[in-house]
Amino acid sequence: KDVFYIVADANEIHKYIGLQTRNSQEEIELNDDGVILTEKLANILEIKVGEKIKIIVADGIESTVKVIGITENYLYNYIYMTPNMYNQVFETDIKYNLFFANYDNINEDEETTFANKLKENTKISGTVYTRTLNNDYKKSLSGLSSIVFLFIGCASLLSFMVLVNLN
Repeated sequence: KDVFYIVADANEIHKYIGLQTRNSQEEIELNDDGVILTEKLANILEIKVGEKIKIIVADGIESTVKVIGITENYLYNYIYMTPNMYNQVFETDIKYNLFFANYDNINEDEETTFANKLKENTKISGTVYTRTLNNDYKKSLSGLSSIVFLFIGCASLLSFMVLVNLN
């Protein structure tokens, strides 16, 4: 199964990503003892906490790691690990290709200015804001809502016609 790796400091990850169980909302601590899987990935692989999984990287390097937690997540499949765990698993230093940043109380003009400054660095290829992602999801869901209402209306009309014919 294809997954994304998120390698983060155990003390800092909770500032950006909530690692918690779905049912009890209990926080899951990331540490050097193993990896945390997303719930959907764990269900697909039929893996439980405490079991081991084999990770194969695109370079053909493979390693077995222990699953120390299963976290709630609804988009994509992720494996969360610490930099030390990454070094143990892949026997190489990590090369980051993405970073998270908290930028509170920023308007859209400031976002654009900040993004343009970041793009001046040739090592940065793009920026994504959660506000933009949220707006895009809301737009796509609003389009879906009209389709759902159409189906409900058609089903209601059909049931009304059936009841009229039965009478």
